[in-house]
Amino acid sequence: METPHAAATADHQSLDWLNGGLRQVLLDRTPTGGQPELSRLAAPAGTTSSVQPYACEDEIVVMLSGSGIYWVGEHRFELSAGGVVFVPRGVTTAHRITADAEKLTVTTPGGLEAFLRRVCRDVSSPRPVGWRISFDAMVHAAAATGQTILVAPLQADDAARRACSPPDHRRVSRLATSR
Repeated sequence: METPHAAATADHQSLDWLNGGLRQVLLDRTPTGGQPELSRLAAPAGTTSSVQPYACEDEIVVMLSGSGIYWVGEHRFELSAGGVVFVPRGVTTAHRITADAEKLTVTTPGGLEAFLRRVCRDVSSPRPVGWRISFDAMVHAAAATGQTILVAPLQADDAARRACSPPDHRRVSRLATSR
């Protein structure tokens, strides 16, 4: 059993995220001995994720406020406040925030925070002029932390559905590795 751990609000690392969102790392793998990672995301409507399978992590998302659409493999889920989705490791996933939202995400084992820290910008430092998260930055951070990004953040429901389905997953994987 690991040592108990508590963190005050001031201890949470805040990171710039896509589309002006704010991602906070509430609990990383260090105090949990590599077990869960917990983060909170506040994101405006229209924010989309990349299409990716988590090879080593299971993910649980709890929508605290707002709403979003989640694609998990061939399944499409619409979540609103209080909704929960489970993404098993190895299954391709993507999401789009449809109304300004706040959500909690638990990944286990921990480690996703290493990707976030590489691709995001800690808000405690000044924002460089023109700073943004690029698809190339996401791909490089993913490669450095054992993650896989298959497709850049999405713009259409149909694109997410196709990208998350198993036949397109194989096709897109070949494209991503040929970059």
